[in-house]
Amino acid sequence: MDVNVGKLARLLRMAGFDTLYDRCWKDDKLVALCCRERRILLTRDLGLLQRKQVEFGRYIRALGPSEQLLEVIGLLGLERHVVPFSRCMVCNCPLQPIAKEKINHRLQPLTRKYYNSFSRCPGCRRIYWPGSHLDGMRQLLPSGAGAE
Repeated sequence: MDVNVGKLARLLRMAGFDTLYDRCWKDDKLVALCCRERRILLTRDLGLLQRKQVEFGRYIRALGPSEQLLEVIGLLGLERHVVPFSRCMVCNCPLQPIAKEKINHRLQPLTRKYYNSFSRCPGCRRIYWPGSHLDGMRQLLPSGAGAE
């Protein structure tokens, strides 16, 4: 993903998709990475998609990140593959469940008091829990996505 759709990267990760993004990557590095790992390049830069090295790419038409998320999921038929809140939204690593006792010292008092289910990113060590923000985040996902 290039910088033109950077906010989309966080939302794709929120939906559980392996999404590589770094705002510091130059176009040449981005194209090389997509080619080497056979990834789909998502962008709003038509010039980037016109490079002959780009094998899999898609121009994102929607302007807002939440609309872009719905566009990508619908376009690629990913509705059944959504696994919400399974990846770190910052560094993309799959999250791992962790016992509250192991991270109690890192929690704010109200979080410690009201929540018992936690995950931790093994990459950047961020802690995640199903807080009050969860409902708003779920509304960004397509209805029925990730349902079992």
